[in-house]
Amino acid sequence: MIGNKTIKDFFGDRLKQRRMNKIRNRFNMRTIWKKIFILFIVINVIVVIISSYLFFKINYGEIFLVDSNTNVSVETVNRTLLLDTINFFEIKEKEFDNLKTNKVNLVDPSL
Repeated sequence: MIGNKTIKDFFGDRLKQRRMNKIRNRFNMRTIWKKIFILFIVINVIVVIISSYLFFKINYGEIFLVDSNTNVSVETVNRTLLLDTINFFEIKEKEFDNLKTNKVNLVDPSL
């Protein structure tokens, strides 16, 4: 039978505790968390400053300047060409419908 001591060694509880103690002795976790928290706050403050800067610039119209004298040209469609195209496709639709309803008699060329 395996003893309790070998089971604990097998699962490495002692090794994990030793490693964690070495890490804890090398680093002060409280200062690390303080640094992480301060970094988080600084990044959020920077994001808020940049966002508010962009908001006010856009709100006053200083970022996206657009000329009000732009000429708009609208090109119209040639109606006769459009109607001819529509008629062409309607004729093609009727031909396809006729092909669907009437079977085509094909003669076998090998006869």
